[in-house]
Amino acid sequence: MPKRRSRVGILYDILEALESGPMNLTNLMYKSNLPYDRFREIIDDMKRNGLIVEKDEEGGKKVYYITKKGMEALNELRNAKKVLKSFGIDLE
Repeated sequence: MPKRRSRVGILYDILEALESGPMNLTNLMYKSNLPYDRFREIIDDMKRNGLIVEKDEEGGKKVYYITKKGMEALNELRNAKKVLKSFGIDLE
């Protein structure tokens, strides 16, 4: 049975994907490797918490960007991941 990722692991993956630049819904969902309903729930939480923003692009496509707060959270998660790994604990 495949190992399930934690919610923190999923947040980390989404923030890390957006760090390289804005993405549309389809690409971000593909990178996060989640079904649409679960992805939508997490994305909505991330928007509410100010970690990402959603903007409408020309043609009606929605594009997601990481915010300053999201970058700060990503850096903190990276630090936590290093500390946990030193104790043999995997954040994923």
